[in-house]
Amino acid sequence: MPGIELLVRTATVTEIALLALLLSLNSRDRPVYRATTLMLAGVASYTLAPLVVVDWSWGAASYPLLFMAMIVPAFFWLLAGTLFDDGFAAGRWSWLLILLTGAAGFTVYCGPSKAAGTCLMGEGALPTFIAQLPKIAWLVAAFLIVLRDWRGDLVEQRRRLRLWLVALAGGYILVVLVVEALIPEPMPDWLELANAVLLLAVVTALAVHLLAVNENNLLLRVTAVGTPTASDRSPLAQAVLTAMEESRAYAAEGLTIDALANTLGCQPYQLRQVINGELGQRNFNTFINGYRVAEVARRLTQEQYSDTPLLTLALDAGFRSLAPFNRSFREQYGVTPSEYRRAGRCRVE
Repeated sequence: MPGIELLVRTATVTEIALLALLLSLNSRDRPVYRATTLMLAGVASYTLAPLVVVDWSWGAASYPLLFMAMIVPAFFWLLAGTLFDDGFAAGRWSWLLILLTGAAGFTVYCGPSKAAGTCLMGEGALPTFIAQLPKIAWLVAAFLIVLRDWRGDLVEQRRRLRLWLVALAGGYILVVLVVEALIPEPMPDWLELANAVLLLAVVTALAVHLLAVNENNLLLRVTAVGTPTASDRSPLAQAVLTAMEESRAYAAEGLTIDALANTLGCQPYQLRQVINGELGQRNFNTFINGYRVAEVARRLTQEQYSDTPLLTLALDAGFRSLAPFNRSFREQYGVTPSEYRRAGRCRVE
């Protein structure tokens, strides 16, 4: 390995170690800290992997590092979900799929017979391409999380971070996966060096973001948003509450923050600031769904709606279909709408 490439990779791993230390000292949001640490560990493993496979001098000790390098896209998905989906939780099946993804890549690239120059699944582009497919799937899943509800995200810094992750971190991972799938091993030295330099640039950009002096830094701390009393609310905040509580603005199908801003005669960014800063909400869809679910819950306990189908109630409240309604209702009340209705009838009886 050329000396300059070794220097670049050493600098990258050093930056990653400093970032991990910084997060361990400052992070108060444990899920974000854990997801970021896993992502950093995966990137560090990927950075060191070329040093390991040169002569396989590390033996079996290199396998955990190489395994971690294989599942960086899955860690990216985990980080995206933790950052941008307030209700995100990786279940047992997700972790099983992550392990299978790593095992598949490890078998193709890094099986014990690789030291003798033979992949367990054979040489050539086909096994390499197959091994990349699960990684690309994780990356696509991460992109969907990052881009979903982007316009409805009320935390301005988090909205900017969504685009930053897609353009920089996600874009880099995608380019690497495509190049590794199309170019057979061993890669030319100039391409390995270019990859190392690009990775250092991405990690440096992350370091600049995290080390910036910013009290609202998303990864380092999450600031609790207080809800002001009625006397302290701005006119726009009061107008939002009036539109929701008296005019049933939430019942408009497909209501967006742009549409509500147009109704209230303000700019979307002003509306985001008010709903986030004064009303304590982080996501616009969660905000309006709270009103929708509350309306349906009230009607489920009223006699005149006892025979009204759940779908009718959900559509009238502004939901587009039954599935998101059921999900939102269960998240808010801990039971299904049907269970809530039956419990209400029992109380009446």
